[in-house]
Amino acid sequence: MILKKTYFVIAMLLHLLTPVVQAQKTNAQAQKTNPPKVDVTMVKAAFIFGFTKYVYWNNEDRMQTFKICVLNSDDIAQRLNQVAQIRQFRKDIPIEVITCRSVNDIKPCQILVVNGASKDNLWSAYAKIRNKNTLMIAENLVDYKKSMVSFVEMNGKLKYIANKVKVDEANLVTAPLFYTLAITKEEEWTSVFDKLKGGGNLDESDRKEIEKLWKNLQHDNASKKAFIEQMEDSIRIKTEEFNRKITEYNEEYNKVAQNIEQQKRVLAKQDSLVKVQESEIYSRGALISQQRNVIMIIIGLGIIVLLVLLFAVRSNYLRKKANKLLEKQKDEIAEQKHLVDEKQKEIVDSINYAKRIQTALIANDRLLNTHLPEHFVMYKPKDIVAGDFYWATPVKDGFLYITADCTGHGVPGAFMSLLNISKLSETINQRGITRPDAVLNDVRRKIIQALNPEGVLEESKDGMDAILCNLDTKGLKLHYAAANNSFCIVRNNDILVCKADKMPVGKYHDDNAALFTCHEIDLQRGDMIYTYTDGFEDQFGGERGKKFKQQQLKELMLRVAKQSMFEQKLAFEQAFQNWKGDLEQVDDVLLIGVRV
Repeated sequence: MILKKTYFVIAMLLHLLTPVVQAQKTNAQAQKTNPPKVDVTMVKAAFIFGFTKYVYWNNEDRMQTFKICVLNSDDIAQRLNQVAQIRQFRKDIPIEVITCRSVNDIKPCQILVVNGASKDNLWSAYAKIRNKNTLMIAENLVDYKKSMVSFVEMNGKLKYIANKVKVDEANLVTAPLFYTLAITKEEEWTSVFDKLKGGGNLDESDRKEIEKLWKNLQHDNASKKAFIEQMEDSIRIKTEEFNRKITEYNEEYNKVAQNIEQQKRVLAKQDSLVKVQESEIYSRGALISQQRNVIMIIIGLGIIVLLVLLFAVRSNYLRKKANKLLEKQKDEIAEQKHLVDEKQKEIVDSINYAKRIQTALIANDRLLNTHLPEHFVMYKPKDIVAGDFYWATPVKDGFLYITADCTGHGVPGAFMSLLNISKLSETINQRGITRPDAVLNDVRRKIIQALNPEGVLEESKDGMDAILCNLDTKGLKLHYAAANNSFCIVRNNDILVCKADKMPVGKYHDDNAALFTCHEIDLQRGDMIYTYTDGFEDQFGGERGKKFKQQQLKELMLRVAKQSMFEQKLAFEQAFQNWKGDLEQVDDVLLIGVRV
């Protein structure tokens, strides 16, 4: 698509310069003595419209009009209006050009064009559009660092300089060609421009050169398209394999559950049978006792000894028979218990295997040690697998790491953690979104779609509470977005509480329009950043069996903040264990400490 748009800009330049060529034909003598000049203002306007092909704005899906503000440059405003009548932005969005006479007249817009030769304070103009997803373009500017894009003329040729720092600061996404044309491929543009500037129609060699350039661009586009299709096939195959394994695990779990229920029914039947047989033995004993009394009365004392002997023999026989039956039943019960123990072991083994999968997906020690030299992780799942997880990845502007608490714990929580990790990886590593609030907004949308597919009658509000930090240790900046869970920074014996948005990463009161907030914090060397879930502060214990609570956790952070990472982790673990004592752990516990 970018290659086609490049060709369109070249064609537009040909069209704009056609009147100059025709004028040269009708006035050849004047051309020799005073050759016509190229309309540089129109070329700048063409460049500005060309930038819209390589730059992407955050709110394009909700954009009604693409707005360009022009400050103190009437010529460029006039040329932009001419081109805007025949051009539109992506998805047929109309383009509106707004002329401004002062900095106060600047309106919210996607592109701001300023005249560097005017008396206006350019820093004031930049302050109006800073962090507002606006591209600033300047002409006649001596110091290009004051703008994102600056036009310059070198040896009579128009070029542009791109200030990548300010472009990134505006949260603008750019195609690689935007910087390529400004640095290395500029010679191709100036070569075609020089031939047009020289006057006359293009000869056959010029056309062949342009056709050769177009074919090279098409070949490059086809190669990139094939690479993208290959990557999509690979992702689809991995996704299908993952879904197949999940289905196998579910089937195995259902089989084990059915076997356990069947064994319970068998044990209940065996217990009922034992009670019936015990009742029969008791009834028989009573009958024998009655018969013995009758015989003693009828026969008399003479045969008392014989009756006693017979009774003893018979009682011994019945007892042995009953004992054999009881031993047989005992063996059957032991065998059933053995089967239950084996099935339970299979279930535990399956869950342990699931734990290995979950452990492989969360952030590993090598990655954290590389990007966070001074850190510790206190991770205590309530069960074998957990709903709490931590995950990290390096990005171009820092290091992203997340501290998350999914809905539930144990096996259900683990499934939710795997789903959230996959959506985080897709958003950051595949789509290239790195700003914390944009990441959480995109993941929330995908989680809602995954848990509420079309045709499902019951609505799912599962998701996660999370703290997503983008840590820039070189620039001492922390950008974060938080869902429900706040966190703390300890600095010079003071504690700073970083607030969170009161909503989860998931469906919440049917309000899908609310967006997460991106916060920026200036850091200092030696700061301790503590991110955690609610498992630590919600643990019951102590002398009265109450919750640990957040205030006590903050006091503990202040006491240990200056200690080494090993000593801090040991202090938190001992405090948690001493508080819990012999009580059951109520939830998964996750606490991450990072020293700047």
